[in-house]
Amino acid sequence: MRAKLKSGKHVPVWKVIDESTGMEIPNAFRIQEPAQRIASIINKTGNVNDPRIKGIMEAYKQHIQLMKQVRQLKHAITEGRGDLKPKLREVYDALEETNFKLGI
Repeated sequence: MRAKLKSGKHVPVWKVIDESTGMEIPNAFRIQEPAQRIASIINKTGNVNDPRIKGIMEAYKQHIQLMKQVRQLKHAITEGRGDLKPKLREVYDALEETNFKLGI
């Protein structure tokens, strides 16, 4: 699928739908790996309420938040806030851990 950003650009997104039951995960994913993992779980169990899906969804939301923090911190550092470099390193470490959970 494609999603339209606030800037007007279109980006690819992945939507997970269980065709046998018609159930779908409400979130669209901008990263393919979490969507594939969720689809795999649904294909194996047939249960869209599987606790592993909830864990992947939480990790994906955390990934989005951390990416936003990285952008904000980089912007602040380029504007002269060099004191934020250690915080940026912490956020990168947390992002790496979250990405590992997502299979990125």
